[in-house]
Amino acid sequence: MDILTFTPRQPRPKPTRSFPQNMRKPTIEHQKSRLAPRFEALQNAFQTQNIGVQMNVDGIDPESVLVFEVAGSVDSFIKAAKKMKALNGLGS
Repeated sequence: MDILTFTPRQPRPKPTRSFPQNMRKPTIEHQKSRLAPRFEALQNAFQTQNIGVQMNVDGIDPESVLVFEVAGSVDSFIKAAKKMKALNGLGS
């Protein structure tokens, strides 16, 4: 008869997180110039009634879905989106 024994579990060391010291974030202007064309295309689609907003997936073609993953509540996202010129049709 064989007996299976286990060694006591050793605590794992906490991982060290090291971030680059010279990491640079993009400027607001850079983000605007990079993302504005995409948001303008989205706004144009809203204005031409080619897209809409809904909270469920009933009857949606998966190939034509744009999903926003939000941090926080959907209401907070919609309030913020309404303040953005390029997304002013979102949530209406």
